[in-house]
Amino acid sequence: MQRVSFLQQLRASSPFAHECGGIHSQACGGVPDVLVLFVGLPDILVLQAGDLQFQINRPAAAGARCGALGLEGQLGGADQWGNITTGTELIRRTGQGEAFALTCPLITKADGGKFGKTEKGNIWLDAERTSPYQFYQFWLNVSDVEAERYIKIFTMLDKQTIESAIAAHKECPEKRELQKLLAKEVTVMVHGEKEYETAVKASQMLFGKATTEDLRALDEKTFLAVFDGVPTHAIDRSKLPLGILDALAVETDIFPSKGEARKMIQQNGFSLNKEKMNDIARNLTEEDIIDGKYILVQKGKKDYHIIIVNG
Repeated sequence: MQRVSFLQQLRASSPFAHECGGIHSQACGGVPDVLVLFVGLPDILVLQAGDLQFQINRPAAAGARCGALGLEGQLGGADQWGNITTGTELIRRTGQGEAFALTCPLITKADGGKFGKTEKGNIWLDAERTSPYQFYQFWLNVSDVEAERYIKIFTMLDKQTIESAIAAHKECPEKRELQKLLAKEVTVMVHGEKEYETAVKASQMLFGKATTEDLRALDEKTFLAVFDGVPTHAIDRSKLPLGILDALAVETDIFPSKGEARKMIQQNGFSLNKEKMNDIARNLTEEDIIDGKYILVQKGKKDYHIIIVNG
């Protein structure tokens, strides 16, 4: 380990650490994270953490802001307790006076993860990062326990409305009315009434009574989000118009044979773009394409496939 060059780099990036000679940073719960750092002595370096510069630079930045703005306190999430308290120590050691730390419990998801930008499965307010449909689905799918917590935190509903909604939900939890109310309130607040209504219609695509018109009203991003994970098959645009049996059993393997496809279509078990179809002589045409390149087919109640028209 090249102690001198490392320390020089640390001094350059963390002036506070160089001034103070050593600090004792603690993580949440009072467990030592960075044990001791001696930057004044070239041959002594005692560490107990990997992300050293983060632990020093973060509090140093807080100390600099407090000194420049005349602030006396910092508010943050409970996971930042170590950084904030170390910042107050830096402020004290550099003679900037007293400083105070205040943290609040983190709002966590079902898996215990926080709502952080680096967390997996996170949602964003920006529609480009999380579509209104995906945003709505997140709140709609939270557990009963989470719904009771979140509706108190993330909505502007009054206490009586919330308590009534929780009581009604406990009587018929299978209806998930509390989740629906939560999803509506938060989605409307962030994305507006129109996007909320579109998200509701999109949510009904897989199991509800959606129509071809509802399907065509979806933008491509929402369409792909709704049918995420559905098997896809490709055909060339130049082959259109194409007989439905050839499309389902020759150009794609949606059905193992024309006979299987014919049987299901004639028994009224097949849907094209959310509409029942029983005409085995029908052709797929350009008019069947959604968003410029997709055709949705459905076998039975839940077996969806997407035909991607290339070219």
